[in-house]
Amino acid sequence: MASLLCKRLLSTVCKVVSENGLSQQPFYQRYGIHTAAVLESKHRYSDKNIDLNKNTLRPQKLFKSGGRDPETGRVIYKRIGGGHKQSLRLISYEYNVPESKADIGYEKIIKVRKDPCRTAHIAIAATGNRKRYILASDGMQDGDIIRTHANIPDLPVTPELGNQYPVGSLPVGTIVHNIERWPGKGGRVARAAGSSGMITRKLDDNSVVISMPSKREMRVDQYSMATIGKVSNVGHQDVIIGKAGRNRWKGIRPSSGLKQKKSGYHGRKLNKPRAMANFIKIQAPTSTLFKQNHD
Repeated sequence: MASLLCKRLLSTVCKVVSENGLSQQPFYQRYGIHTAAVLESKHRYSDKNIDLNKNTLRPQKLFKSGGRDPETGRVIYKRIGGGHKQSLRLISYEYNVPESKADIGYEKIIKVRKDPCRTAHIAIAATGNRKRYILASDGMQDGDIIRTHANIPDLPVTPELGNQYPVGSLPVGTIVHNIERWPGKGGRVARAAGSSGMITRKLDDNSVVISMPSKREMRVDQYSMATIGKVSNVGHQDVIIGKAGRNRWKGIRPSSGLKQKKSGYHGRKLNKPRAMANFIKIQAPTSTLFKQNHD
């Protein structure tokens, strides 16, 4: 009896839907529900009139995913959700290299500030009528003048903290960050807070080998640019969270608690050192600088 009533009710509903033409409309239009498929067409940033390939000091509002896939709406990562509202500052990782190798590029640091979307501090650098956000190096202060050199002399230069040089002009043992993999493509390596690399040796084919803190070596062209020193906010790893609520402010949800620290009961795991990353033979990507760093 119950099954017969259900069949009659279902047939009545289908008849009403077909007469009113509701079946031709999508589900979210019929009931006014904004699903993840509707939000897919929305841009990640709130202001669509800004050209993302140009530098701007205007902060951009981010669209929070909540750990869900933008197409299906399903949860794909459970440790993301909530958090304080944040605005993204578009960082320029490219170098202000002068056209002539004999010239030197100058930029003045207007202000050093924190950025909620990254671990390192950022700075406003100005030259002429142009202002942009750059990564702040350790020890950088307001009013500093940073210099960008393009020449590679016969003898290694004496590097100054915060200045920018081709890696081929620096002596062995120099600490650098924001390292270019390919000349003119912008910094790609060592951009997090306190990170850096060290120039270990120079090869005969006009390439330089840089050692990273992970013990992996990277081989780049001698004209790849880098900044002297470490990235700012070196003590980021030493910050004590203090309570669980502080992670929720950052948009980090609690884990399941099943992942525990491994003890030495099962022995030590020894891995072979990773092979050198050779960017001399790898072709540089052809996309624009901003899309390389933010896609």
